[in-house]
Amino acid sequence: MENSPESPSKKRRLSQQELDKRIERAKYVYEQVNRWIENADSKVATSTGVSFGAFGVITFLAERAPSPDPSAVPLAWAATLHTFGFWGSIVAMLLALGFFTTAVYPNLKSSSGCRWARNKRTRNKEARKFPLYYGDISGITRDEFKRRLYGMGDGWFLNGIADDAHINARTCLRKMELYRVGLILSFTAIVLALLSLIARYSMYS
Repeated sequence: MENSPESPSKKRRLSQQELDKRIERAKYVYEQVNRWIENADSKVATSTGVSFGAFGVITFLAERAPSPDPSAVPLAWAATLHTFGFWGSIVAMLLALGFFTTAVYPNLKSSSGCRWARNKRTRNKEARKFPLYYGDISGITRDEFKRRLYGMGDGWFLNGIADDAHINARTCLRKMELYRVGLILSFTAIVLALLSLIARYSMYS
């Protein structure tokens, strides 16, 4: 019953042809999910660069504003808007940076959800039947990985792909949720910085 993808107690034994088709389908989904993760990381990196670049340019222009006459009295609304926009943009951008960083922060946990222990007694209990994630693979010895790689049947391999595809899909969703919040915050920071810039130039007009 080793070729059953669900469990050894499955009643119907899959033919090798059916099992091969399921493996190909699972590999396709697994590769698609990994591409989504790469796209998510790429979007985060691009958005971080663009948003911080725009924020830096706006801040630079604000600093280049002409110095007013020392005896001039600033407009109250402009001064308030300038201060609010300046500090609000900094807070929003720092929060955006936090979300962007969390989105691309590498996961060093096992795909089973627990951090790999370095002693053999704990490690062997935590290990999965067929590890595909680098945290799982590096958590066992080379000989142990070879034994599993060469010794496991196709059913266990199919289960391993399905498990990791599901885990990676959840990882991708988490990345995109964090990215969305960071994108909103960075856009808010840029808008506030623009308001601060406009107020700075309008303060003594």
